[in-house]
Amino acid sequence: MRIEQILSTNYFFMVCSLNQISKIILLLCILGCTTEAAFAQHFYQSGNYIAQKQKSYLCLKGKLKERYQSGRFNWFIVENENKTYNISVVDTGIFHRFLVNDSIELKNCFKIARMNLKKKK
Repeated sequence: MRIEQILSTNYFFMVCSLNQISKIILLLCILGCTTEAAFAQHFYQSGNYIAQKQKSYLCLKGKLKERYQSGRFNWFIVENENKTYNISVVDTGIFHRFLVNDSIELKNCFKIARMNLKKKK
């Protein structure tokens, strides 16, 4: 849409007529929805590296959609019930055993922080 079309719509005048606090609340709601939609994927790790301890483990099941290597790390993209899981696989034997479209069940998984991840090349 061009700026003239946006200015001519009732939506623009509705937003402009709100007081300042309402505008901030509306902006935060839009930002929250956008952020949640952009980060709908979940990041997990299967297994532990040396000297890495984790107290709670999950079992993740689903269909293997993609597998790739990024640097020294092995990754699975698994889909289950419209959720997408990106899983860093520590055990290279497990990584090489499964093929795309296989049903997969990984034990000893735990959630990892997204901010520490590098993007796929």
